[in-house]
Amino acid sequence: SVQHFSRRNSLVPSRISGRKPSLRHAKRKVRAEPEFATNIDAPSICLKAPAMRKKKMSLHRIEQTGVTVELLNGKRIEVSCRSDAVASEVADVVMRHINFNENSFFGLTVLRDGEHFFLEDHQRLEKFAPAGWKNAHQYGSIRHPYVLHLRFRYYPATIDFIKTDVVLHELYLQLRRDVLEDRLQPPRDTVFELAALALQAEFSDRPNPAVVDYFQLEHYLPRRSRGSNDERRIMTVLSELHSHYSGLKSREAEMQYIMRCQRLADYGGHFHRIYKSKPSSNLGNTPLGDPQTGTAQWIGILPRGIGQYEEHRGMRQPVAEHLWQNTQTLQFDKKRFVIVSEVHQPPQSVFYTDHYTKSAYFVRFAASQHRFMIKMRHWNQTLQNESTMRNMKAPDVGADVEYQQASSPPVQHLASDKGKRTPQSEISASEFDLEKASDMFSKVSTDKRPSVQMNETFNTNRRLSAEVACSISSRESPSERLREASLEDDISECGEGSRFEVILKKDPKIGLGLTLVDGNLNGIKGVYVKSVTEGGSGKRNVLIKYWSRFYSCLGGFI
Repeated sequence: SVQHFSRRNSLVPSRISGRKPSLRHAKRKVRAEPEFATNIDAPSICLKAPAMRKKKMSLHRIEQTGVTVELLNGKRIEVSCRSDAVASEVADVVMRHINFNENSFFGLTVLRDGEHFFLEDHQRLEKFAPAGWKNAHQYGSIRHPYVLHLRFRYYPATIDFIKTDVVLHELYLQLRRDVLEDRLQPPRDTVFELAALALQAEFSDRPNPAVVDYFQLEHYLPRRSRGSNDERRIMTVLSELHSHYSGLKSREAEMQYIMRCQRLADYGGHFHRIYKSKPSSNLGNTPLGDPQTGTAQWIGILPRGIGQYEEHRGMRQPVAEHLWQNTQTLQFDKKRFVIVSEVHQPPQSVFYTDHYTKSAYFVRFAASQHRFMIKMRHWNQTLQNESTMRNMKAPDVGADVEYQQASSPPVQHLASDKGKRTPQSEISASEFDLEKASDMFSKVSTDKRPSVQMNETFNTNRRLSAEVACSISSRESPSERLREASLEDDISECGEGSRFEVILKKDPKIGLGLTLVDGNLNGIKGVYVKSVTEGGSGKRNVLIKYWSRFYSCLGGFI
C-alpha cells in the first residue's frame, strides 16, 4: 500500500504558537482599577542581593535573612540578603530588576506610625529591623516580616527632568498614592479633576452613560472627599467629569495628572508629626492633638524649604514656611529640632519629636533635599540653554565633545509643556549654614544626574560646582532674575538671524568674560562666542550666548 502525505502550512496564523490578539481586538476592561490595587494578590518576586562587602571578624552573628520591598505598583519583591546588608545593596538589585535607570530619584523607606523614613545608602538594615528579624531561633520558627517601601525621595520640579517612560509612570503612581493617602491634599475641585484623569489613564474612555459603577470610590478619592455623602451621586459626578477627557490617551492623561500635582503647594513634601512641647513617653504619634495647642502639628520637608502646618478637620493648614534662602541653620538636640530663620520673628522655631532619632533625621534629610534642589536648578538652566539652541537651530561652534545621546528612549513630552520653567520660588536658594549642618552627618551619595545630559561645551571655561554657582546666582536680586528670565524668553522667540546691540564694560581682571573663535555656521564665516565666563560683562548681558556671532564692533564690521 502507498502512503500519502499531506503538506500543512505551518505559517497559517491559527497554527503559530504564542500568537496574541492585536491591540485593536483586545478585550476592553470591565472595571477601572489602579495597578497597586490589582497587584495586591500578585505572587512575590524572589531576588538575591549580592554581598558587596567582604566578611569581617565580628562578635555579632551574621545570618542569611531577607526583606520584602513593596513597589509603587503594589507588587512585592522578596530579597534574600545577609543580616549585615546595607540599604544600597537591596535597592540596587531591586531597581536593576525593574529597569530603573534614573535611580537618583528613589529611596527605600521604613514605615513607622504612618510616616516614611528614608534609609541612607550606607545604613545597615538591621538598625531598623523589627525584633526577631535577625535571630529567628530566639523568637521561634516564624521570622518577623521586614517590609521596606521603594518611593520617590526627590520629586522632580518638572517632567522635563525625567527621561524614561518607566520613571514617568512611577511618578504618576507615587502621586496617585499621595493623593489617596492624604500626603498630598489638593482642593476638593482639584481632587475630582485628578480622579477623572486617573480614570481616563487606567480605564480609557467612559463607558455607556447609564453605567456609573465601573469603579470604586476608594480607589480614586481620598476619604475626606467621599465623606458621608451619597456614594451614587458622587460616582455620577465623577463619571461625568471622566467623560470630559474622552479621547485622551493613557500616557497623556498620566502626564496631565502629574503636571496638575506639580502646581500644588505641598507637591514633593514629606510630612512628619511634631510637637510644640516635649511629649510624654507614652503619647507617641497618636491621633491626639499637641499637648500645648490641642491640634496636631506637622512639618513638611519640601523641595523649596520647610513648612509648618496645623491640622484642622483632617486638613493641614499652613502656619509658616521657612524657605532655604531665608534659613540660617537647622539644629537638633535629642528630641529638640530648631529652625533658625533670618526673616521670621522670633528667629528660632523650636519643635519636639517623640523620639530622639527623628530630630537628627530631619536635619540630614532637609540638607539632602536642599542639595537636590540646587541640582534641579542647574538642570533647569541646562534645559533652557538647550531649548534656546534648538529654537535658533544653531549647532555648537568649536565644540570639544559631541553631544552624547542617552541609551534609554527619551520621553516625548506634551507640546503644551515644552519650555516650561520651574517657578523661581522653587529653584532659587543660597547655601550657607545648611551645608555646615549637613557636614555633621555622612553625605548622601551623589548619584548621576538622571535625565538631562549636558554638552561638554557648556563647561569648557566655567567649571563651577553646583554649590558655588548657586551662591553666585543667589546674590542676584529677584528683579534681576525675573528680568533675565523674561529676556531669555524674548530671545528664544526671536527666530533665526535676529540682531541686537549690546554695550559691554571691560572688567580689570577678567576683561569682557568672552572666549571668541573663528567659525563657519550654516555657511557664514565669522567670529563666534565659544564660552561665557561667570561674573563677566558678557554673562550679565543675557542676550549673549556661546553660539552668538559678532557682527560689528565700534562701528566696524568683523
